[in-house]
Amino acid sequence: MSREFICPLCFSKLPLDEVIKHCPSGDVEHNGQIHLSFLQKYFGTAIGELTCDACKDGKDEASKRRTLVDGIICPNCLQKAEGRPVSCLLPIDLVECDPSYIAVIGLRNSGKSHYIASLIQSMYEIASDIQWAFSCPDELTSKNYYISYKAPLYERLEALSSTRRYDSLDLGGKRPLIYTLEFKPPHKRRKFTCFFYDSAGEDLEESDVSLLRETLRYLQQASGVILLMDPMQLPGVCSSEAMDGYFRQYKIEKRRSACSTAELLRKIHQILPGKRGNGKSRVPVALAFSKVDPLRPLFGKDSSVFLNSSYEDKTVAHRVNMNNLSLIDEEMREWLREYQEEDDVLGVAEECFDNLACFGVSALGNGVLSSSNLGHLDSSPNPYNCVDPLLWILWQNGFLKGK
Repeated sequence: MSREFICPLCFSKLPLDEVIKHCPSGDVEHNGQIHLSFLQKYFGTAIGELTCDACKDGKDEASKRRTLVDGIICPNCLQKAEGRPVSCLLPIDLVECDPSYIAVIGLRNSGKSHYIASLIQSMYEIASDIQWAFSCPDELTSKNYYISYKAPLYERLEALSSTRRYDSLDLGGKRPLIYTLEFKPPHKRRKFTCFFYDSAGEDLEESDVSLLRETLRYLQQASGVILLMDPMQLPGVCSSEAMDGYFRQYKIEKRRSACSTAELLRKIHQILPGKRGNGKSRVPVALAFSKVDPLRPLFGKDSSVFLNSSYEDKTVAHRVNMNNLSLIDEEMREWLREYQEEDDVLGVAEECFDNLACFGVSALGNGVLSSSNLGHLDSSPNPYNCVDPLLWILWQNGFLKGK
């Protein structure tokens, strides 16, 4: 375990002994006061037994339990919190687990929020097939996921609103979703923290790369990137007569984003670390094409994108089914070559990224989005393939075994 702590909010790098412990005792109205006592050399002591130095005073066990540290805070974030320490409170698990930063990036209308909602849901549902324990150690993440994603989409059957734009002073608004993954055999026993970052499509249209670098600074730590693409903006899809009925039914305008997909790929390449001698980034990049349901007429009837979409298809003896992912990757690349036309998305991606794979995903499922009541769903989401890009990234990083 590294003795250096990287804050997932501001990305400051700090020695562990400078990270502030948060004590739940104090003024309940302000969700606990901040006791400026630091993490000591507690290695060998269970994290759950870590107590607040400012509170513990040799009282009975009941009193001691009330002073157990319930989180940690980056001192740099605390300075910006303006009396709201809860906005930068992080789970204590972060000093116990290795970090893994997963970025979900895409242009506006690519369905990032829907995708993240269904990805998290899918990670719980596939747990027994892949042999991992997926959990949320962060109360703010639990609340955010339920209020912003699960409740509107899965309970009220409402389409999600767009992601808010980046604000460097808004600690809570751009907070990542924080989860822990603990692997079991046949995988190597390991527990790490997974951060999911959701960027607004408008942020990615910034032409100044230095400003974009600030917005996407988490890419400097990325273990993998899921680049979500809207296939409806590909020239070949827009001009296909087979798609005319879909565009009319859902009142979709055939328009292109202010920033092309190829432009976005080049910007991401500039920001990502780990360039090889050939200039390509070694960070695993998954090109995930969303909303593939209405694209069925543009694929063959035996397409692996649609046929091999159950959780059972994703694994073999609790290992990642690499044959399934490879078939989907090959088919999506062939499909892209036919429908990308002058955009040359695949060509640019292959120039920029050494570890690249293509996927077709659906966050909602076939026929779920209502055509008569726009902005609503006719039934609960039935997502498929959403977990594929993440399985591939985890396999690329050596966290999961494949077969």
